[in-house]
Amino acid sequence: MDAEKINRYALSYLFANTRLAVLRLDSELKVLEANQGCTRILGYPDEELVGRNLYELVVIDPEGTVEEMLEGERIEGELLKIRTAFEREATLYVFLFRDDEGALLIGEAMQAGNRQDSEITLELHKKAFSLAKTSEDLRRRNAYLELANRRMRESQVTDPITGLYKRNHLERLLRAEYERARRHHGDLSFMLVSVDGLRAFRELRGPEAATRVLRGVARVLDARKRVFDILGHFDADSFYLVLPHTSMEGARDLGERLLEMLRNREIQAGDYPFRIFLSIGIATYNNRRYPMRSHEELIHAAADSLMRAQVAGGDRVKLVEATPTNLRVVP
Repeated sequence: MDAEKINRYALSYLFANTRLAVLRLDSELKVLEANQGCTRILGYPDEELVGRNLYELVVIDPEGTVEEMLEGERIEGELLKIRTAFEREATLYVFLFRDDEGALLIGEAMQAGNRQDSEITLELHKKAFSLAKTSEDLRRRNAYLELANRRMRESQVTDPITGLYKRNHLERLLRAEYERARRHHGDLSFMLVSVDGLRAFRELRGPEAATRVLRGVARVLDARKRVFDILGHFDADSFYLVLPHTSMEGARDLGERLLEMLRNREIQAGDYPFRIFLSIGIATYNNRRYPMRSHEELIHAAADSLMRAQVAGGDRVKLVEATPTNLRVVP
């Protein structure tokens, strides 16, 4: 149900409620429509109220509440003394809401009785209104705290430099994919992508220039990965890609495409253009062809492949060759 229908039903409910005095007013607080509750509470037939100004109905307004109604968007929890048709007075506890077309005044008659009863009733109304405001303040504060907590959770797994997953999030993600591939006898590839020469560039041009290069490469990698691939920031100069349902051959083809796509591309880092070349190391789990014993071995195998690509001069893809027992441990 849209907001317009809800507002229409709410207005219909208010005008049908005879326990409330409801007046629809124009922008100058002239009565356009009155509900049956006005007849019961104030004694005026509908036709006698329509066309009259709210000023004519208010007996006394020492606090300038009516002036506030003309100037403000809403009035909440104010008392107005209204002259009834029988030259008596009715005290209304009123709320007023304004918009561009006019205003809506909703009033609840306070119980008749001695002054002490009226003061007690007024205090009860004010306390109820205060509790409502406190509840709304608490709701807003809880919403703010939830937003802050969500941002804190995101900051624990998201790298502030690239906006990708952090290295410490890799352990959980890769373990889950490894266990899934092992259960279903599927393929799982893991790729490390390093930006050649970035470490020397950082020392020469500073960390801010190197950060621009990393962000540029991260955007390209993020745009080229599949929906279910997982991309993250591995260390100062490299990224990781977890590639579910991907064979060694499929991962190698992706690595070659990334090399071609980024090879010799320039990223402007300050006043110095940095030309992109990549070194890529790949390891694959397959129950028969590449029976890695754990997800850690996938990381170590890909790191070993990456090191061989870098030693060979960079700008190339290397696949795992060593057996798991001969692989070095990645710090």
